[in-house]
Amino acid sequence: MTSSQLALETVRHTGVFEPYPAPIAREYPNWLSAPDYSWLSFTAWPRVAMINRRVLGDDTVSWPAGLEDLCDARYRDRIGCASLVEATTVAQFAGLRIAKGDAYVEQLLDRLRANGLRIFHCNLDTREPLVREDLAALLANSSHVHVFHLEGNAVEAWLDQEEDEVGTHVEAHTVAVLKGCKEPERARDFVDFLLTAEIQSLLHACTARRP
Repeated sequence: MTSSQLALETVRHTGVFEPYPAPIAREYPNWLSAPDYSWLSFTAWPRVAMINRRVLGDDTVSWPAGLEDLCDARYRDRIGCASLVEATTVAQFAGLRIAKGDAYVEQLLDRLRANGLRIFHCNLDTREPLVREDLAALLANSSHVHVFHLEGNAVEAWLDQEEDEVGTHVEAHTVAVLKGCKEPERARDFVDFLLTAEIQSLLHACTARRP
């Protein structure tokens, strides 16, 4: 299991996985599994802006509505995201490159850095500085936002939702059966277990990961 589709798709061509078209996964939209079912998604997590209401207030008009908003001077030195150690960060900007081109993404990253973008080691490390250092907004996975929200700290803003925008990037936890594993039948049973309504509901209730 991994926290990103990108990680498993990167090595799928090596043949390390045993394709398994789980019954539930056969009903998936194409983007939720490998074309040959070498890997399957079992929860999704949108990449959102985690908002510090102590800085930006409760009026959503003052919150960023898109990635480009984070380049505005009012957010200078008060924005951040996880480093490229996190596959979700890599996947978000890689997806944006496909949607809008290399030049656009390179310019966007240059503008974010010029505006004081803070880089944290991992998604988990983004939560505390948001409040401790009075940052305004951080790019994060929605599950991290949810856990932090339970403590009364922040809420999420879904970005680039206008009709002509690219929309919010969605990543997913993924699972795959290793080719030549000792217990392939049990491995497939575990995949089916993860995809049951009961486990999907539990993961959603506890961590806000989307079924």
